[in-house]
Amino acid sequence: MTSRRVGAAASCALVVLALASLPVLTRWLAQAAPRLTGDAFLDAKIAYQVVSALIMIAVVAAVRFLGARERFLRAGDARAPAGAIRLLGVHAGEPWSVVGRNFAIIATAVTAVVVWLQVARGQEGLLAALPMSLLLALPFAAANAATEEGLVRLALLEGTVDVLGAPRAAMLSGVVFGTVHYFGVPGGAPGVVLAGFLGYVLARSVTETNGVRWAWFIHFLQDVVIFALLFAVR
Repeated sequence: MTSRRVGAAASCALVVLALASLPVLTRWLAQAAPRLTGDAFLDAKIAYQVVSALIMIAVVAAVRFLGARERFLRAGDARAPAGAIRLLGVHAGEPWSVVGRNFAIIATAVTAVVVWLQVARGQEGLLAALPMSLLLALPFAAANAATEEGLVRLALLEGTVDVLGAPRAAMLSGVVFGTVHYFGVPGGAPGVVLAGFLGYVLARSVTETNGVRWAWFIHFLQDVVIFALLFAVR
């Protein structure tokens, strides 16, 4: 096994270990740290963001130490040509400025429906709570999109793309992202499928634009919907 393959395998293991440790470390911090807001639900979300940010930074640094080149930690060319994505009807050569915009709209609409069905359907007072919940969701969504993209896109892709190639590395990113969402929101089998496909497309955007602009932005929109609904029904 070559040193590149060892580095790729180690990068995968680091990302998987990091994702598996997040719930444990989040619970520990939420219990060990003094109450920040007096709201247990909100404090748990803050603890998760702190833990995930620290872990993401450590994993990205470790992947670089293992020999991965820094290549995607930039905005990238938002108008770069996309490869074909048959399930979306995307033809090779279409600019990501169009593909990203259209996918952002479709993905956000689907996420809103699925999350509403899973956590918000039938909840009283939902509409009244949404404006304030939406404002609260914005910083959480921005932070969460950055840390999760750093782990499952930036670190994983940089660590594996030289060995697997961009198409397989993107599929791996989608599989990992989908799998962990079995226990997330959206969750269960629908969450695995939706998050897996989302992760694959976002990984494609990273490798094809050489940057994280579209991945972060589309992920941010999904998280705005998710956090807004979670905060509205908590």
